[in-house]
Amino acid sequence: MNGKKIKILQIFFFCLFLFTFILPFLNESLVHFSFIKLDILVYIFSFKINFLLLIPGILVILHLLFGRIFCSFLCPMGNLITFFDGSFKHLRKNKKKKNYKKLTLIPAGILLLILILKLFHINIIGFLDPIPVIQRFFTLTFIPLFNWIFRPENETPVFFIFTGYILLFIILLSFTGERIWCRFICPLGIIHRLISIPARYRRVVDKCTPCEKCTDICPTNAIDIKDPLKYDNSLCILCYKCVDVCPKKTIFKFMGILINPKGRSLLHPE
Repeated sequence: MNGKKIKILQIFFFCLFLFTFILPFLNESLVHFSFIKLDILVYIFSFKINFLLLIPGILVILHLLFGRIFCSFLCPMGNLITFFDGSFKHLRKNKKKKNYKKLTLIPAGILLLILILKLFHINIIGFLDPIPVIQRFFTLTFIPLFNWIFRPENETPVFFIFTGYILLFIILLSFTGERIWCRFICPLGIIHRLISIPARYRRVVDKCTPCEKCTDICPTNAIDIKDPLKYDNSLCILCYKCVDVCPKKTIFKFMGILINPKGRSLLHPE
C-alpha cells in the first residue's frame, strides 16, 4: 500500500458514494442503501439498536486493529476534502507548519455541545456530521436531475441552500491548510480518533534523518514537527504520504510484525 493506491481507493469509494444516489432509480427496493449506515455518530444520537449496528460495529473493530481507515478512504467528505486540498495546494501561502495539538481537541467540545443540545431536543448533528451534510447536498443536487431523467412526472424538490453553504465553507477551508475540517471541527472524526488510540497498526521509522519531509507532508500533523520519531497514532489517517517521501524506511508494525506498506518485503517479527 502507498499514497497512489490510497488515492485510487478514495476515488473508488467516492464514486461508490455517488452511485448510491442512482440505486433508487434503478430499483426502488434499494432506496435505503446509504453511506449513513456507516456513520457511528448517527447511531449514537438515534439510540436505535438493530442488526444494522453490525456495520459500524465492524468499523469499530477495524479501527481498533488498523486505525482510522474510515477517515482514510471510506468517508466521502474526507475524499472530497483531499481532492480540494490538493487542488488548492499551490494557492496556499508557504507557512511553516505547527503542531496545533491542543486545537485537535476542539471536535471533542463540539461533540459535547451536540450532546448537550440533544438533551434539550435541539438537533444540530445534521449540520456538523459530515456524512449527513454531504449526503443531503448531493441528494438535493442529483435527485432533481435523476427525476428529470428517470421520472419526469415528479416535482423537483426545493434545494436546501443552507447545506450548500456548509459544504462550501468546508471546501474553502482547504485554502488555509490540509484537512482543517477533519482536524479541528469534525465531531465524527473525534470518535474515530478515540477508537483508533489502541490500534495495533502503527508507523515505525527504521533510521530517521532530519530531512523533515514526513512532517511537512503529513496532512493531520500525526508526526511531530519537532521530532519525526514522535507519532500520534490517533491522528494518522493512513494516507501513506510519509512512506512515499521517506528517504530511509518508513514502515508499519502490526501486532509485532513489521510490514513494508510498499509491498516489497514482509520483515520478521521483532
